[in-house]
Amino acid sequence: MSYFLTTNSLELNTSSTLAGDEANHLLLSRRIKVGEEIEVQDSHNKRFLCTVEKIHKKSLEFTPIKKLITPKEYGTKIVLCQGLVAEQALDIIIQKSTELGVHEIIIFSADHSPRSIKPEKLGRWEKIAIEAAKQCGRIQGANIKLSSFSDILKTTTQGTAYYLSQHANKTFTQLKTIPASKKNVILLVGPEGGWSETEQKTLASSQAVPLLLSPFTLRAETAAITAISQISLFLS
Repeated sequence: MSYFLTTNSLELNTSSTLAGDEANHLLLSRRIKVGEEIEVQDSHNKRFLCTVEKIHKKSLEFTPIKKLITPKEYGTKIVLCQGLVAEQALDIIIQKSTELGVHEIIIFSADHSPRSIKPEKLGRWEKIAIEAAKQCGRIQGANIKLSSFSDILKTTTQGTAYYLSQHANKTFTQLKTIPASKKNVILLVGPEGGWSETEQKTLASSQAVPLLLSPFTLRAETAAITAISQISLFLS
């Protein structure tokens, strides 16, 4: 069951109101009825099982009847640095990365990116992450940030860093462990078409470790999701 968000602070057995987009979804799409149960998460990230008490035209009243235990996050944070790709592919990457437990997604324009980053898209990407978190049960979606290639290189010093490369000799299956002492695991993934020659040389001189994901040429979304899945196995 996916949950719904409220900006209110909830307490057991104390009635509250849900309005706005969250209420509209319940009223119009779910056609919620009095007596049905829903999960609601409040402004303090506390989640409750609630009973719907009253239904209005644009809002509903509910009462929290049980506090729920939320899934734990990984102790080590996964940071995905993703080269800008086509819009549909990026939507998939943000959605699936959130579902797989990624803490932060940093989007940057690479040499082979199809276009430059449009900051006005940030709100839409944040919404995709929030909806993905609600669907999979996480407390919150991945943080979305915009950056440049030169700036993401600085993140490689902030944890254990890897970048996908068709020229790498080591694969994920050859990794024995990811250092538990590191607070972050940083994964750098290029756009469709991969890294440019200049980017390859720059990455090779960074602290990031090159990894070969597959002998085949993968779509950007396939590469990112598969690599994150591999990393999560070390952290779960």
